[in-house]
Amino acid sequence: KVTIHTKRLVTLFAVNDLIKKCLTKEPAERISAAEALNHIFITKLNHSKTIDFTQGENIAFHPVDIR
Repeated sequence: KVTIHTKRLVTLFAVNDLIKKCLTKEPAERISAAEALNHIFITKLNHSKTIDFTQGENIAFHPVDIR
């Protein structure tokens, strides 16, 4: 049974993976734009909530260790 908690964890792992691949220091190892657009976070996950940053939503961003 897939719960909302499981879906959130999968989403967090997927976005973390995409960000790490986008921020890879070595350009030759970095994900391409085409690969990023085909990443599971973009293509498969249901992003049911759109964040409108102009409305002052409290969003917490956490640093990602890309080493």
